[in-house]
Amino acid sequence: MNKQIIVEMLRQIESVFDINTILQEKVTQNLIKQYYQNSNLGYKYIHSSEGSMHFALNFDGQFDKAGYHGQVRLIADFAKKQSKMQAILELGCGKGFNVRSLAREMQSFRANSSNSVNIVGIDLTPFHVKQAKKWAKKEQLHQVSFEVGNYENLQFENESFDLVFGIETVCHSTQLATVLQNANRVLCRGGHLVLFDGYRQANFSSLQAELQTAARLVELSMAVKEGVEITTLLRVAKENGFEVVKVEDISYAVMPNVLKLQGLAKRYFKHKLLAKLLLAVLPNKLLKNAIAGLLIPATLQAKAQGYFQVVLRKQD
Repeated sequence: MNKQIIVEMLRQIESVFDINTILQEKVTQNLIKQYYQNSNLGYKYIHSSEGSMHFALNFDGQFDKAGYHGQVRLIADFAKKQSKMQAILELGCGKGFNVRSLAREMQSFRANSSNSVNIVGIDLTPFHVKQAKKWAKKEQLHQVSFEVGNYENLQFENESFDLVFGIETVCHSTQLATVLQNANRVLCRGGHLVLFDGYRQANFSSLQAELQTAARLVELSMAVKEGVEITTLLRVAKENGFEVVKVEDISYAVMPNVLKLQGLAKRYFKHKLLAKLLLAVLPNKLLKNAIAGLLIPATLQAKAQGYFQVVLRKQD
């Protein structure tokens, strides 16, 4: 990635937002909840009317909204291969899109099994949980449930779940070890934790300052206090009772979606007066998504950040 391209993108952002203010912003749990509440209209009308709050996986290089189910399909395929699968937990379930999608994916599995599969979703935001329950009821999904909860302090019994998963959510935590300890505790022996998320690449600290700044802006504009290097995630996982089963950089699969969003972001930054007017009347946290939209393709292509699938197994 040409340094000048990054510099020009930062210049465009600075013409609308105060970059130094963003870089000094303190990310708390309350701010994370505010981010999702304020971004609700953007997620609904620009991203996915069905309630998806994550990037689509399009492995063929062409954007298709069916890709919003991509992570869940990989999780379902993995779950169906396990010898025991009775209870599944999603961390940071948002509006329940993934739980509902997974419930439908697992219907054929339940039909051929003597045991039912119960799926639970937890989220920090009461509004999300309310929406999730409403949609599940509308779709008549009876073996799913949703609760307001914090994955840094799970309120479930030990060894309650065969599978725990999180899609673009653990990145918000500043207590990675605590999250992994909680997940390990509620997993049955031999159970798995599956994560899809953005992480800094292993060489992050050696990158040019402008590229590091771009990556920090991506994180902060989406209420992520500080990104974690993928090598750090794996090390902390091993320190907290997990063995690594799979690590795969699938950044190429989210590229069609992030390029689509970049197109919208470019239109926003192109008209500076209108951009500033919108900033004066619409929630700041909603419009800061345009920063991430503009920069993510560049930080992925420059190998500052990556989108990874990680599968961890609780040690016996």
